[in-house]
Amino acid sequence: MSFSLATTRFDPRTFICLTLLYALTIILSSSFSITLALFLFALGLALLFQIPFCETMKKLALIDGFMLLALFSLPLTYVGGEAVSIWGLPFYLDGFWLAVSIALKANGIFLCFSALMGRMGVAEFAHALAHMKVPLSFVQILLLMVRYLDVLTLEFERLRTAMKCRGFRARSNWHSWQSLGYLCGMLFVRSLERAEQILIAMKCRGFQGTYPLLHHFHFSLRDIKFAFLFIIGLVVFICSGTYFPELFMKEGFPL
Repeated sequence: MSFSLATTRFDPRTFICLTLLYALTIILSSSFSITLALFLFALGLALLFQIPFCETMKKLALIDGFMLLALFSLPLTYVGGEAVSIWGLPFYLDGFWLAVSIALKANGIFLCFSALMGRMGVAEFAHALAHMKVPLSFVQILLLMVRYLDVLTLEFERLRTAMKCRGFRARSNWHSWQSLGYLCGMLFVRSLERAEQILIAMKCRGFQGTYPLLHHFHFSLRDIKFAFLFIIGLVVFICSGTYFPELFMKEGFPL
């Protein structure tokens, strides 16, 4: 192609549907070789769309931090299959490969999401959901939540600063827990007051309960071509993991 996929504009509904298709495919995969093939497919998408490497690695590190719990617990708790003794504890190989499969699925979904939807803004994402006939109440809640999350964060920081100016230091005692409870209560009260002010301001600007959709998305030939190539690539990688597992597996790996 003579253009870069990282800068070409597509219909966002195309990326949302393809991301859901990939997520469902890799989640429903019960074969380790197919899961590994689909992970490599997502890695190829990430390279194709030129997602930021350092930022992506930091986010993947947070995800894999939770996956480490599965890697350590499943081999010891998953009963079945061959087991080896490590420090006197039974270490089940099937449980280990199950944990690795879960980690590959989580990383693959994140890479696919980052590649296809990483550059999509929240407003654009909500706009696309509205065009996909998602309930408007859900779309409005999503927009308001993202828009005013920073407002609540600033309000929380103001309350924390006020507590610190009064000499509060968090400790493991009754006074600290009681003060933190008051902090949460005041945050709810301030949030309610701010929400009422925002609602009044929106009504003064003509808000009638819905956001008008001024711009409408349209599928183009570019979207159809990309969706077709995406599905073909997905099928090819699934078939590779199914019929040619030796391309992805080493001897002793579960198929």
